[in-house]
Amino acid sequence: MEKNSIIIIAVLAAAAIALAIGLGVGLGTKDDTPNPEEEYLRTVQDVGRFACYPKNGLEEDVDSNKCKARGCEWKSTSEDRKAPWCFYPLNWGYDVVGDEVTKTNIGWQAKLQRRSDQPSRYKKDINTIQVDVEMQTDSRLRVKIFDPARERFEVPIDVPKPPTTKAKNPMYDVTYQTKPFKFQVIRKSTRTTIFDTSYGGFTFEDQFLQISTVLPSKNIYGFGEHNHRQFRHNMDWKTWAIFTRDVAPVDEWNVYGAHPYYMAVEDDGNAHGVLLMNSNAMDVVLQPLPALTYRTIGGVFDFYYFFGPSPENVVMQLSELLGKPLMPPYWALGFQLSRWHYGTLDRLKEVVQEVKAAGIPHDVQYGDIDYMSEKKDFTYDNETYQDLPEYIDELHADGQRFIPILDHGIKVEKGYGAYDRGLEAGAYIKYSDGVRPLVGNVWPGDSVYPDFTNPMAVEWWKTECELFKKTIDYDGIWIDMNEPSNFYAGSVEGCELNSLNYPPYVPNIFGYWDGHLYDKTICMDAKQTGGLHYDLHSLYGHAMSVATHSALREIMPTKRPLVITRSQFTGTSPYAQHWLGDNQSIWQQIAWSIVGMMEFSLFGFSYTGADICGFWFNTTEEMCTRWHQIGAFYPYARNHNGKDMIPQHPTAFTSSMTEIVKDILMERYRLLPYLYTLLHEAHVTGSTVVRPMMHEFIGDVNTLDIDRQFMWGGGLLITPVMEENKIDVKGYFPEARWFDYFTGAEMESVGSGTKKTLQAPIDVIPVHVRGGYIIPTQEPAMTTNKSRENTMGVLVALDLDMSAKGSLFWDDGESMDTYANGEYIMLYFHCSNGELKISVEEGEGDFTSDLVFDDVKVYGLEENPGSVTVDENPLSNYDFNDEKRKGVTLFAEREADVHQTMALTKFAEVVVGAVILVGTGLLVILPAVLVTNRSFYYWRYADVSCDLSLDENERINCYPERPNTEEGQNKFDCNKRGCCYLEVNWDRDDRVPDCFFPKDSNVGYKVVGDPLTQSTGYRIDLERIPTPHRFRHEAEKAWFTVDMQTEDRLHFKMAEYRYIDRFNSRNRFNNRRYKQEYEEWDRLWKPRYEVPKEALNMPKVLRMASERDYIVNYTMDPFHFKVIRKKTGIVLFDTSYGGLINEDHYLEVTTKLPSANIYGFSQMRQTRYRHELELWRTWPMFTLDSPPEENWNSYGQHPFYMVVEDDGNAFGVFLLNSNAQDVSLQPLPSLTWRSTGGIFDFWMFLGPKPEDVIKAFTEALGRPEIPPYWALGYQLSHENWGGLEELQSVALRNREAGIPVEAFYSGLDYMDRYRSFTYDTRLDAYEGLPNFIKDLHMRSQKYVITMLPSIPYGVNKKDYPQYHEGIWQGVYVNMTLAPSEYWKWEQEREFRPTVGESFCGECVFVDFTNPRAHDWWAKNLLEFHELIEFDGIMIDYNEPSNMLNGTRKGCEDTYLNYPAYSPNLKYGPKLFAKTLCMDSKQTWGDHYDVHSLYGHSSAQASHYAGSIVFANKRPMVVSRSTFSGTGKYSGGWMGHNRAEWDELFYSIHEMLRLNINGIPFVGADICGYYNDSSEELCTRWHQLGSFYPLMRNHNSKGTADKDPASYGDPLVKNIKGAMDARYSLLPYLYTLFYHARYDGNTVARPIFHEFPLEDDAWEVDWQFLWGPALLITPVLEEGKDTVNAYIPDDRWYDYYTHASLPKTYEGRNATLSADLDHLNLHVRGGYVIPTQEPANTTYHSRMNPMGLIVALPEYGNDFAIGDLFWDDGESKEHYERRDNDESDYDDMYLYFEADENQLRIRSERRGLIERYPDMILPVFTTITFLGVSSEPSRVVVDTEDVEPSDYKYIEHGTSNTFIVNNLKLEMTRDHVVDIGGTANP
Repeated sequence: MEKNSIIIIAVLAAAAIALAIGLGVGLGTKDDTPNPEEEYLRTVQDVGRFACYPKNGLEEDVDSNKCKARGCEWKSTSEDRKAPWCFYPLNWGYDVVGDEVTKTNIGWQAKLQRRSDQPSRYKKDINTIQVDVEMQTDSRLRVKIFDPARERFEVPIDVPKPPTTKAKNPMYDVTYQTKPFKFQVIRKSTRTTIFDTSYGGFTFEDQFLQISTVLPSKNIYGFGEHNHRQFRHNMDWKTWAIFTRDVAPVDEWNVYGAHPYYMAVEDDGNAHGVLLMNSNAMDVVLQPLPALTYRTIGGVFDFYYFFGPSPENVVMQLSELLGKPLMPPYWALGFQLSRWHYGTLDRLKEVVQEVKAAGIPHDVQYGDIDYMSEKKDFTYDNETYQDLPEYIDELHADGQRFIPILDHGIKVEKGYGAYDRGLEAGAYIKYSDGVRPLVGNVWPGDSVYPDFTNPMAVEWWKTECELFKKTIDYDGIWIDMNEPSNFYAGSVEGCELNSLNYPPYVPNIFGYWDGHLYDKTICMDAKQTGGLHYDLHSLYGHAMSVATHSALREIMPTKRPLVITRSQFTGTSPYAQHWLGDNQSIWQQIAWSIVGMMEFSLFGFSYTGADICGFWFNTTEEMCTRWHQIGAFYPYARNHNGKDMIPQHPTAFTSSMTEIVKDILMERYRLLPYLYTLLHEAHVTGSTVVRPMMHEFIGDVNTLDIDRQFMWGGGLLITPVMEENKIDVKGYFPEARWFDYFTGAEMESVGSGTKKTLQAPIDVIPVHVRGGYIIPTQEPAMTTNKSRENTMGVLVALDLDMSAKGSLFWDDGESMDTYANGEYIMLYFHCSNGELKISVEEGEGDFTSDLVFDDVKVYGLEENPGSVTVDENPLSNYDFNDEKRKGVTLFAEREADVHQTMALTKFAEVVVGAVILVGTGLLVILPAVLVTNRSFYYWRYADVSCDLSLDENERINCYPERPNTEEGQNKFDCNKRGCCYLEVNWDRDDRVPDCFFPKDSNVGYKVVGDPLTQSTGYRIDLERIPTPHRFRHEAEKAWFTVDMQTEDRLHFKMAEYRYIDRFNSRNRFNNRRYKQEYEEWDRLWKPRYEVPKEALNMPKVLRMASERDYIVNYTMDPFHFKVIRKKTGIVLFDTSYGGLINEDHYLEVTTKLPSANIYGFSQMRQTRYRHELELWRTWPMFTLDSPPEENWNSYGQHPFYMVVEDDGNAFGVFLLNSNAQDVSLQPLPSLTWRSTGGIFDFWMFLGPKPEDVIKAFTEALGRPEIPPYWALGYQLSHENWGGLEELQSVALRNREAGIPVEAFYSGLDYMDRYRSFTYDTRLDAYEGLPNFIKDLHMRSQKYVITMLPSIPYGVNKKDYPQYHEGIWQGVYVNMTLAPSEYWKWEQEREFRPTVGESFCGECVFVDFTNPRAHDWWAKNLLEFHELIEFDGIMIDYNEPSNMLNGTRKGCEDTYLNYPAYSPNLKYGPKLFAKTLCMDSKQTWGDHYDVHSLYGHSSAQASHYAGSIVFANKRPMVVSRSTFSGTGKYSGGWMGHNRAEWDELFYSIHEMLRLNINGIPFVGADICGYYNDSSEELCTRWHQLGSFYPLMRNHNSKGTADKDPASYGDPLVKNIKGAMDARYSLLPYLYTLFYHARYDGNTVARPIFHEFPLEDDAWEVDWQFLWGPALLITPVLEEGKDTVNAYIPDDRWYDYYTHASLPKTYEGRNATLSADLDHLNLHVRGGYVIPTQEPANTTYHSRMNPMGLIVALPEYGNDFAIGDLFWDDGESKEHYERRDNDESDYDDMYLYFEADENQLRIRSERRGLIERYPDMILPVFTTITFLGVSSEPSRVVVDTEDVEPSDYKYIEHGTSNTFIVNNLKLEMTRDHVVDIGGTANP
């Protein structure tokens, strides 16, 4: 891997140099940059070379001159002797014409032009080609490269037509470069590049096409057909030729089939597949980079990519494209016998009789070519096989079948009917003249070859098969020699010397040394209806299979065709299945057969097998015995023997072998129902039957190369002995429970996987059943006809959770399309939580069956049951065997119901049998067996009473992890949880759960003992009620505390007892059970995770509040609690619905809500601010680097909600829990909270007003910081300015346009290689940045830097010392140190940081929960500040974001990374998607627990660093990721939105939600981050954004500029009014932040916060308030010049005109004018608002005169009030209150009060001027009275009369305004302004 990294780095370096050269053109400076090709040649390592001169076929030995003549590089190897000396340069291939691609409905396309400077290889270049990219489905991509001017051959296999539109949510991206053209296919979720054509000599000539790709890992499987010696490919310069050939699978040559397909398993466990749809002869070269190269000699590049992500998914996706494998008839699963050359029918009969007499099952007998007359198809020998038709009838009478062989060669013989009819039909392949049938030589002698691409030949073939069926009544057809084989080279005439037969490049095929392709086959220039044989050769077997399948469909229309073919292509499996060909009787071939079967599973073939005992050579008794043992587990189990070899049928050796073979074949027959079900699943879904172990255990890297074991489905593991004289065998067992199939004995504990040596004497093949699976069985018989009449059973193997599942597909076994026609029965088995249940799914057809179940085996129990009951009836007929874990039977009567229950009073290992009859279509369910070792051993579902009339709105979901499905398995999973099932009324809403808790659910706890009184409240001890566990590790005992902290704050908490002494200490480590479950129960010795006080230091009190506005009641059994508002009696919190679940990694509680007015929970896109309960939404919370999307989690996590009760009172609830969680809301109304860890730690705030709720909430969390005054100005930002020159240009044009830009943000590109604490000092980047910042400061503007929490990994210490300092300080998230283990770091200074990927490449992540990290962060920011004097910090991508899923190697702890319950997250159960592994360690705990606190902790660290960097100034910090309470340390913005109109609406919602979570300094990216913005949209967004508390315009790379000046004068003019209003109102806004800091108020707030009694206001979310007094009504829709406004029931004045709104508007909606230059602002009567004349920066505006808007209330006897907070705008100490000593305040605070006649100004604090006596403070010059009733006759200010010329009276239609000007009211004095005549100061 180290070498590979060097290679890739070297190549990238060369590419970077090339780019640098390109950028440097025309600069007028000397270019001394190394030539990129020279640099590549200098640095490239051996494994990174792509051969330019492969030595195959006609390619002669190469030297440097020949290499250079080809345009390639020549260099000797340094280490790897296999690496090429002659290899391709970097710049080879084609360029995109015009550097442009064209978008299509399903992707894009591009024209490519061959580079003119590269030599031609074979002089037949295609200079212009085209690439089409089709994003066909979410999991399938097609990339096709072809000649658009001339049609070339393409594989004529039917595939689904391309869709008309591209996939909506593709799992992939396709990127490309234009010069030279190369493309990359990238897995979107992990950013893993799975296909990368950047290297390797892309060539497209007429007969030579080459393309290479770098691979994401060395885990490569597939390509065929070859005799691969191992399943995972050897990447050490292996070349595999693909071209069908009649060659025995002995060496590594190309053999019978062609499969240009591979599957790769990426390093993180994801899998993908790649199919090259090309049938021409080709080479595939594998090299250790890892990389592969395709070289094909015709056709096109037609790639299909399948994205899994699991290996099994990949196989199913391939089958979805090419067709699912055929469903064999049931009899084909039986044992089959064959031999080339029995000699006579009598000998064949003798063998059949021997086998029958020995009691060996035998279903199918074959006839090889010796049954034919002179080896001619469609004949039989009337001498040696005279009575063959009659004997076949005898076989049929015994329930057996007969399959004859048919070859492809038809003997040239006039009078031979088949030949003559074919000649007449023109059915044969022609010579190159297109006239004469080509003649070769096969078994019958000179022969012709049917052209199966000719419809006339297909019809002829069908006729011959039909005539032959009338001759002998065969049951299937075996087609052979169809590569096609030829005993001559080409034909009886040879082949012409041309480029088809002798192509310029000959792949590494068998016979390449002769320089041609036709060895052992026919001429390549032969003509077929479908084209040249050159192109069609490898499709011959496929076409013959299709024709034979079609013939049997017509001949036997009601029966399933069975076609066995030797030659095949990827896509043949829907028509025929395959045996592995003419193997040899040698021991190695047994192991190779496993590789072959597993590879054909990848190719979509479900029914495969090798010739048991071998075809060539003589076997031995031991070999044949062992081969029968493994062959019993081939899906296609056939013993086939070669001519002149000794007999090898089961009775050919000693009687002991016969018995061994009989026993194992009987076990095969016992398991046929399971095998048949697997084949059905393959037929329906495309899944595998023979399954590589890695398909089931992809997270276990040890399984990636296992090919000496294999699985049947997911439930059986076969470990055969495959070596001579061995009586044991080594096997690998992944983490699971494994039981010996034969004895039931459980294998000793398999932790994370282990190798075991198994005893296997000659009569034993180790077979193991995997825990968690139920295997259907049937008593065996001599044929499948007989066995299908026998009784059935089930084998239940329990997993660690004591559960198991399985299924059985059953039909008549042979009819065509039974599943499609509904003529089947499907049984589902499910054992869990005390029951084994079998449910039935019957098709819609008329199929019926009589089934008898009489045996149930249960593996994995330990104690004898005290009793067994079926439907309450005790049974005694069962047996328990402690040693072997086996038993006998019991009997149960037939029942009419479809459910029966069998319960045991104790957990046990038991075999329970019951005879249950199934007849006349009525299936009776098998009794259920309770299998559990948990404490709810006596629980049964029968104890639950279900009220199925329960209203749908009252259904609390009992199965949230799975959506509603059709009634079936989901019903039983539901019942086992103790819950009720009733199919949803689908017409109403598909979100209504079909599985729900009973109305009076007892899932939860009961109170034990008396409550314990405490100083702050009381504690209750709880004990779990025995009900089913949801997942595992549920707290059996817990406690619940109630802390009555204040009058309006309540804290209640539930946690489990810390477990002590499950086993006494003396016996603990000797106890077998303990040893098995040590890992499982280890968590009981440590407490549950709780959010640490370092994150949120929630308040504690010493004693309970004496006055309380709440009552807490609870019930005893089951335990439920209610919180009731004392004054009204309204129940606010009620857990008597649903369940109370407290598992280790799963918590659930439901509360009924007092009203549907619920707000909160974020951060995700919600369509309305008030939750829409009628939609049954589930909202996830788990921080994620993902732009806000509806339904999905995004940047922050805020587990807080507020409810407005129907009487207008409000309360809030905060769950102090940082784990991944979701909240389900439903119209009951109720909410259900689910978390993946931690504890229930609830804080409740009872208001009663909405603002009271938030004040109390922020008091508990910590009040938010006041931002510096300058941060309230307008700010401009860009992800990528593109350099300082562009940034300066933007600054200049906005300055010239008069836009008041307060601050510029850095973007990401200012950094040097995206490294925090650096800037790019290159001339064309940011060389002059320090001077630019100084210039900003001279203009009183600011500069804010962007910081990333990701630090480049493993970089040179001199180049980036910050990384190494961090290692030394131990400040990174790591995989080593748990919170209690940092002493290791202190002593050793070594630990292993978690390595991910970010903009800077491989990176580590700062652990901001580590106090040392705070110091390290601050130190580096301080040093950086010395380089560039920044003024604020924006911390971005701090969710934390990772461009990998976890790490390159995936994540280790499955339990944490894939928790048992996955909240409704965007990326499903993979918690580590786009972030760190959950088992990473931080100081506060596992990343699993603290992940969503990462942004919060980074804000803490940045705030701390800012306080040091900026000395005593308030740090200006903005964080993308936040948690409730982050506002104490930073502001937040809403992340990467889009330039779309809906985003304006959504931004209001999220701004309000963040405000109620204590984060008032917040805003959205004005004009949108992604996409270009129209001028109208940007105008309206600037108007709205002028009233975001944080007003910032932020833009993304690649979109058009969105700063105001970029749009020109019209936009600037239209937004001026709103921006001037903002700057005028900054004193008011600043004062609101002061109140947020000291009183806990919101800044931006919903209307109902001020008007909670107006129920119409509860849903208003298109307007908002600044504080209590300013109403903002933006236009949020395109093309509108009016806006709908809700006008609360109060007096409102237009901010601009001062006129009051009509009285009739109040308390209702009104339509307001809103021209493009107008934003509606209204001032509320009863308030005084301070203002200030605006300027281009806040520095200058703060020097301007101030004013007051006095909005008089509606009623004359009421007052208007207001206030003003003022300080120097940035110093921290100015506003910090010390011991409530007002004399020590360093600020100014003024209070305003006014009525109809008088305004009073009280200067209550004057510490600022006392501390800084020389400070110049603004004065009030203008006072505007709104709503005066009449014109004043006199104005007196502080006893002084004001000149009449300094005031004016304005009449409006609805109110009057009085303005007093030219005042000079100092802030340091009290003032009275009297407009009623006489002043009284």
